[in-house]
Amino acid sequence: MLAAYYRCLFRRLALSPGDELRIPVMVDMRRYLEGPVGFDALTNLSSTVITRLTYRPEEGVAETLKRVKAVIDEKKGVGVSTH
Repeated sequence: MLAAYYRCLFRRLALSPGDELRIPVMVDMRRYLEGPVGFDALTNLSSTVITRLTYRPEEGVAETLKRVKAVIDEKKGVGVSTH
């Protein structure tokens, strides 16, 4: 969905090649809590990460998807060693 959103905005905003577009993505932090958690009150356990992608008019959907996946994986720390 994020890759499609980027592609739509690239076209709709009439960006120039190489322009960067930033899209904030909401993250539900409750999924990272360990064990069963009961909430007695309303809490805001969300955060936001900013994704950034440069506009490449020559690329297809698959290439945009690969770039978006790489950005999200980086934000999640996928493939990053904690040692």
